[in-house]
Amino acid sequence: MAIEGQLTVEARKVKPEARVRFERNGQILTMFWDWEYKGQKLNYRRAELRQDYEKDPEMVGAVIDFCVIQMGILEKGIDDATPC
Repeated sequence: MAIEGQLTVEARKVKPEARVRFERNGQILTMFWDWEYKGQKLNYRRAELRQDYEKDPEMVGAVIDFCVIQMGILEKGIDDATPC
C-alpha cells in the first residue's frame, strides 16, 4: 500500500470525522487534515520527506500521533476561548 493509503487508514482510525488529503512536491509529502469542532472549521498540515516514510515503517504511526496531539491543541484553544 502506498504511503498515502497507510496514512489515510491510520488517520480514519483516530479522527474519522476529518477529511485527509495529500500533496506531493518533489520529495516532500504534505498531509492536510480538515475537520469541524464545535462549529469551527479547523485545518492542520504536516510535511515530511517521502524517503523518511520508506526508511522507517513506524514513521506512519508517529506522524499520525503527532498530528492528533497538535489537533487536540487546536481544539483546546477553542474550548478555552468558549465562555463557561
